[in-house]
Amino acid sequence: MGEKSKSTGEAGETVAKKFLEKLGWNNLLEGYDIKCLHSAEHRINQSKRRTHGLDFFASYESPLINHRLDCIPVSMKYRKEYPKKNPTAEFKDFIIDISGAKECLKYNNIANLKKTKSIKQKKFSGVILWLAYNEDQETDIIERITDFRSTETFDNNYGTVYLVDNKRANFILGIFDFLKSGYSDYQHEFFYPKTSYQLNQDITTVRSSGEILPLQFINSSVIPIKLIKEQKSDSEEILVLFSITRFDRDHFTRFVGMSYSLTVGWGNKIIFCFPDYHKLTHEHSISEVLHSFEDQKYANKIEVRKFSFGDFRKLED
Repeated sequence: MGEKSKSTGEAGETVAKKFLEKLGWNNLLEGYDIKCLHSAEHRINQSKRRTHGLDFFASYESPLINHRLDCIPVSMKYRKEYPKKNPTAEFKDFIIDISGAKECLKYNNIANLKKTKSIKQKKFSGVILWLAYNEDQETDIIERITDFRSTETFDNNYGTVYLVDNKRANFILGIFDFLKSGYSDYQHEFFYPKTSYQLNQDITTVRSSGEILPLQFINSSVIPIKLIKEQKSDSEEILVLFSITRFDRDHFTRFVGMSYSLTVGWGNKIIFCFPDYHKLTHEHSISEVLHSFEDQKYANKIEVRKFSFGDFRKLED
């Protein structure tokens, strides 16, 4: 049992590292124990806590909010299966653990390793990768977590913690598989929509795309990608919007409106990707939505494609 547990843990660490690096979260710190500064409040059962174990720690300058460093402790929970009953209880244990680590991390030296004049604030947020290797690729544990209430210590405030389950992890991996198989000759970047935080910022410092997936997108239902191909006379730029949800006419209509606002001034082509798209089933709905769109020049740029969810288990090796 001990050897099996060890091999499962090692496989989980390998999956987590490869997954996070695909997000552009490079130069990860792995396997750190940091001193607990609130040993009584963060106690384990009845014993005072001495340290917090960090599976991974990532930090990067936010591409969405200028002058901010995002500091992210990551906890990997690699299991054979999800709980059959009451996953909320187990999730509560996970979130209490990472939130305590996050609280003490603020005063640890590893949170101060990146120092640049451009950084004026730090934001600490946690990520829990809760993956079950014997479950379906699209198993959604998040929808089963209900009635979660904070009743513990830490000033009754866990802060921001993102949960990534099978469905969210394989959604993101499916994006990379799609781009690799069909657009390997293009440069791939995550597209960064403008935010309210950038209204008063120097426009020359605002990035529209880059190699880092912002933390705020890690469990999003829509992820935008910018494809770029440099050519002799000009460059070709394509916006690809990936949806975790299945095709729906109303959802597609909102997609078209969203993409229109995102591609003002650029975009040779717009591609929408759905996991269940089937031309014969959906082509009439798509044609009717595009026919009703006022800007027909823009509507003619739109294509709809199918993509498949990935499989995080392939990252074990």
